[in-house]
Amino acid sequence: MNQRLTIHIETTIHHRAFSAWTSVVRRGKFSTETQFFGLFGFNDAELEALSSQDREAANDLFDYALRLATAFEYIPVDRTQAEQFFEKKLAIFENKIKERAHDLPRIHASLGIVSGTQLFFTSSGEIAVLHVSGNAISNFGEMGASGPLHFSNFHNGVLAPHAYLLVVSKHLSPLLKSNDLKEIARSRSSENKLASIRRSIETRNVQPPIFRAVLLEAKPQVLRPTESTGSSIATLLKTEARTEEMLSPPLLKPFLQSIQASVHQTQKTLTVFFDHFNNKFGNKLKTIKNTIAIPIKETRKAIATTAPPIPTTPLKHRTISSYFIRLAKYPQKAAQIIQRTRVSIANTSFRQKILARFARATDMKLLKQKLLFLFRTKVNYLANKFNGLSLKSKIIFIALLTLIFVFSESVLFANRRGIIRSAENQLQTEITGIQTLIDTASASLIYNNEEQARLQIEEAKARLQNLSAFKRQVTANIPLRYLKSAADENETSMLVAALQGVEERLRHIIVIENPTTVLDLRELLPEAKGIFLKDNALFAYSTNALVWSQNNVTQKFTPENITALNVMLAHPQRNALLLINSDRAYIYNYAENKLGEPRTLRSGARDATIYNRRLYTLHPSENQIYKYEPMAQGFNSGAAWIKDRTAINTALALTVDGTAYVLDESGNVTEFRKGLKTNFALKNIDPVLTQATKLWTNEASQYLYILNQSGNRLVVFNKDNGTLKAQYTSQTFTNLKDFAINEGQKIAYILRGADVISFTMPHLKK
Repeated sequence: MNQRLTIHIETTIHHRAFSAWTSVVRRGKFSTETQFFGLFGFNDAELEALSSQDREAANDLFDYALRLATAFEYIPVDRTQAEQFFEKKLAIFENKIKERAHDLPRIHASLGIVSGTQLFFTSSGEIAVLHVSGNAISNFGEMGASGPLHFSNFHNGVLAPHAYLLVVSKHLSPLLKSNDLKEIARSRSSENKLASIRRSIETRNVQPPIFRAVLLEAKPQVLRPTESTGSSIATLLKTEARTEEMLSPPLLKPFLQSIQASVHQTQKTLTVFFDHFNNKFGNKLKTIKNTIAIPIKETRKAIATTAPPIPTTPLKHRTISSYFIRLAKYPQKAAQIIQRTRVSIANTSFRQKILARFARATDMKLLKQKLLFLFRTKVNYLANKFNGLSLKSKIIFIALLTLIFVFSESVLFANRRGIIRSAENQLQTEITGIQTLIDTASASLIYNNEEQARLQIEEAKARLQNLSAFKRQVTANIPLRYLKSAADENETSMLVAALQGVEERLRHIIVIENPTTVLDLRELLPEAKGIFLKDNALFAYSTNALVWSQNNVTQKFTPENITALNVMLAHPQRNALLLINSDRAYIYNYAENKLGEPRTLRSGARDATIYNRRLYTLHPSENQIYKYEPMAQGFNSGAAWIKDRTAINTALALTVDGTAYVLDESGNVTEFRKGLKTNFALKNIDPVLTQATKLWTNEASQYLYILNQSGNRLVVFNKDNGTLKAQYTSQTFTNLKDFAINEGQKIAYILRGADVISFTMPHLKK
């Protein structure tokens, strides 16, 4: 038997909420020989000193780090690319954490990947990475722990047999005894090593701390000969059966093929004969007259005298038609006439007379009578022969006929059973294929590959809809009572239920049962058209007034000398709002109820937004966005911002976070970066997004929010790739006009008719 080394990883099992430290171990996405491991955490003392709000922010940072770590699971199959992959992902992880870790305690982390037997790992902060063998212990952890998260170097190598790598937080290092660690390395026990280390700590401490660690060990794996494995035995038996079938073909299959060939050849011969007969004699039969008289002979006279009375017309003047009709009624008399007549069948006149009779429609009855007569003659002949046999010969003959009958029935039964089995296999294969597509789509959702999941669901749905037609096709010549799968509707209903379950997960629908009404505008502002947030205050506005609500205090303002308000925005100045009508902008101080001097804007603005103190206005009629720079008393005259002449003539709404997003009537979103259109596009969702009216994001958000008025829902997309994140809907969502988002408090506000409702957004907690 041969051996090879494999890296076995142990980790502590725990729940995230119970500790400031956590460990993760996951298999690689592309190969079973690749793994990812990590240990994350905060200093317990620093975490306890935080306020509740900062502690929640630290918790969000911790969850964000765990989500970022999933990128390390896509380890390349080619081991030569693993080192470059690890360096690239480390840089991305470090930069992303720095962007989110403002004014928060340092997060300590150790990350590593395994490719076959090769290790790549690094650490930053208060983490010890101990390489333990039977004779020595080495620490590969970072020496200093000051400053933000930074991976200054990383290590790579191969673990020796019966050695292990222990990743543990430094506050647990003083509790570890070197002799215990070495003894565990020298022992050949199959016991979980982390469990042994934990027990040694608990025996020496009255109140041991929570233990979080990751342990990697190189274990030899026995490679058994392929003949001894179960799969190899099954393969061998299958090969033997196939060989036996090739060397000893079945007897029934060639016999059935020969019968089918004979039947086909007979049918082909008869078809050729009748075609040839019709081509040769068809035209002649039509030209023969029906008034040909048959010569009168004495024999016919004798027969005629004994037959029933016939018309008084002399026989020599009767037509051939009336004569043969008479004979057709008395087949025995006709047989006697045929036997006594000495006219040769080759005689031309006689042959023409016979062919003339067969050419008429009434001749079919005569033909049937003649064939019946010949059949009875043959049967009587065979019966006479059988009666002439001895008793022994009769028994043998009957036994032989019985054997032939039984053999024929067994052949037909075997053939039918093979057809039934083939049909059942085809049906079961189709059902299994549909179930496999559903399972694969469900697995794709686990790894957030929604595009692949959506394609697999569409294929499964199409095949499920075609399943009934497929059943009819494969069972066309088989009664359903012989089939098990065809009549089993239980499997079909199970497939439908499984498909609907995956579709619901793919839709990301979140139903809001009871949203909270936070502002009733039925009396204050019944014609409200929009809402927005500023300084934790909620504003609602109409074409000539606004309502301000904060800390359960509601006030109404009606700016003087201004009407037909189109858009109202939060201005960066304190207590200031920006009011925009068709071609002017006003800065309004709502604390002093003071309206500033108007500033002229380009007319025809459909929507507007402020980003980085700059004003952006949307002009669909000009296929343009205008950008206005801030000035002491407002904004400058503005300049065209779109540079590539992209058509946005159906645009409805605009939002800017450094990148501009434009929403059109069909629910499509166009992204502009530095005035140029990008290839950004929203992925397909179910139900399809139509009649969208408003969108929003900002520079701090990862998501793009779109209000779908016709669908009564608020849809959330990921800004980085356009995939669906969530769909919020409720039975109370009607007449939706506008919305505002407070991601810090995880609350959404929606203007529903003449009131404002709110609800929490669970997608921000993940």
